[in-house]
Amino acid sequence: DLATELDYDTSHISRVERSERLPTREYLQQFIQVLQLSKAEGAEIFDLFEQATGTQAGPSPSQPKLTPRQDWGEAPDIGIFYGRQKELGALEKWITQDHCRVVALFGLGGMGKTTLVTKLAEQIQDEFEYVIWRSLRNVPSTMDILSDCIQFFSDQQPGDLPESVGQRISLLIDNLRNHRCLLILDNIESILQEGHRAGYYREGYETYGDLIRRVGETRHQSCLVLTTREKPGELASLEGETSPVRSLQLYGLDQKDGREMLQNRNLSGSEDAWTDLIHRYSGNPLALKIVSETVRELFSSNIADFLNEETAIFGGVYDILGQQFDRLSELEQDILYWLTIEREDVTLEDLREQIIRPISSRDLLEAVRSLVQRSLVETSPVGFTLQNVVMEFVTGRFIEQVYDEISTETILLFHSHALISAQAKDYVRQSQIRLILKPLVDWLQAQLGQEGTEDKLNKILAGLRETTNPQQPGYAGGNILNMLIYLGSDISNYDFSHLPVWQAYLRDVVLHDVNFAHADLTKSVFMETFGGIFSITFSPDGKLLAAGTTDNEIRVWQAADRKQLLICKGHTGWVRS
Repeated sequence: DLATELDYDTSHISRVERSERLPTREYLQQFIQVLQLSKAEGAEIFDLFEQATGTQAGPSPSQPKLTPRQDWGEAPDIGIFYGRQKELGALEKWITQDHCRVVALFGLGGMGKTTLVTKLAEQIQDEFEYVIWRSLRNVPSTMDILSDCIQFFSDQQPGDLPESVGQRISLLIDNLRNHRCLLILDNIESILQEGHRAGYYREGYETYGDLIRRVGETRHQSCLVLTTREKPGELASLEGETSPVRSLQLYGLDQKDGREMLQNRNLSGSEDAWTDLIHRYSGNPLALKIVSETVRELFSSNIADFLNEETAIFGGVYDILGQQFDRLSELEQDILYWLTIEREDVTLEDLREQIIRPISSRDLLEAVRSLVQRSLVETSPVGFTLQNVVMEFVTGRFIEQVYDEISTETILLFHSHALISAQAKDYVRQSQIRLILKPLVDWLQAQLGQEGTEDKLNKILAGLRETTNPQQPGYAGGNILNMLIYLGSDISNYDFSHLPVWQAYLRDVVLHDVNFAHADLTKSVFMETFGGIFSITFSPDGKLLAAGTTDNEIRVWQAADRKQLLICKGHTGWVRS
């Protein structure tokens, strides 16, 4: 039983008990822990060990702190440190008290993961014999990292090291057993693959997964600390609240710590202005530092003047988020676009209804889970949403992409995503108009003028009539109509026949001589509020509109002036067709 608890074979324990072999430091520490010896008993054992070996035994409860051998590599000089006391306390407890073997800190770019882990390592360095820090930003191979660490821990020469990765991992773990080591690997996302779900390794770097898994599964007295923007796949199967493998997601600074960090930037503003600034950037430390320089240099340090510009994402903030966005799969990008359009909590069922591409429930769930692991999507009791800083970035990306598509008359996002949600709450729809539709139309008008913008939309509409399968779903028709309405264009005699015209907001809009014959008006909104619509159709000549509702009615209007002509009652259930 003792051999099992200590993870040593019985012959080794027998030789120790017969004084044929001295125990290792790790053996003694595990022995004390398994037998639940008192602090005094543990100290006495280590004193005897010192007398027998003539060396300092290690971190016994009564001994002075160790003087570690350190190699800080590319660890930053952090200077003044703000906030994060709760996170520091949790991480320190996991490592020094709970003896976790692997600890991962993950979060969005710019959140301060590297800074926090540096501060943590400085606080707990005396608990370890060895401290080594390595950045993976330049994607070193697993062999190189293992060679570097083993030589640091044991002074072995490169020529003496095993040739295989597996053997080097075994040798590293031997060192982690025999000495108390703190090994920090920064920027793990650098070795993870782009364009796939979170946690997959680049080709040729899969052995990093073996390293993390084996260090997490094998008993030793050291700790591997990881920082990353997305979780490696191995963590999900190994981590847990009481497991020796744990992870902590890092969010933005709160109002108090955010203001404290910016106190020397000489910014001026009311309490509301300060609150809005930190909220807009989700407390992201790097974003706030970059923005504060812009406020100081271009807006005379006046926060309110900067906020009035409504230009949130630029410079270094844009670059960081752009790098993370570009790593995503096409489906993950689609989901972020939809969460940005909806601008409030969205359920999986909502997403499934909005996405036009065929997608299984499993693929959708895995894509959302991947985005959560990348710290790009946040969960709530009612669904999923985005941090403000991410939503601002994705909104800008969406507008840029759609602008390029309209300019080149080659539509992708313009077809697969709505610019506004006609059936959304009024305040949400107004936000969509102000933050998506208006900037897009303003940009097009500035480059093409009113007539040029209308001409582009007309050409796209003509292309849709020539190429679109009437049964193929899409949002381009509804987007064109919403844009023309916002432009104040004369839409009489426009031909939307046989086209999907989804999410068009047509309340109080004159539709004189607009041809909607055989058009699919799914999710569009017309004259008045009544029960939900299960079926809707125009007469063959496009002059009459009929809708079947969840009020058990059929309603008929004149399309040109929106005059209601008829309400057919008497159905005993919802009118579905």
